[in-house]
Amino acid sequence: MSWQNYIDNLMADGSCQDSAIVGYTEAKYVWAAHAGGTFNNITSQEIDVIVGKDRETFFTNGLTLGSKKCSVIRDSLQVCIKSLV
Repeated sequence: MSWQNYIDNLMADGSCQDSAIVGYTEAKYVWAAHAGGTFNNITSQEIDVIVGKDRETFFTNGLTLGSKKCSVIRDSLQVCIKSLV
């Protein structure tokens, strides 16, 4: 299955407004995205912010993805899945 197939699957039932899969190491660019969506335009600088260590600023300032200002209501990047079981 290609990355674009994952995006198409996410978008199929209409519950998502936009989606993208991006690289976050050396290949910091959009690998697959919803056609015509804002997330198609996510920059490497925006990816750096998403994966950066400053997680608290998201809640107070939000973040920008594909030139669109977004609010963050939950951040589970640092949650240990084993502790949820």
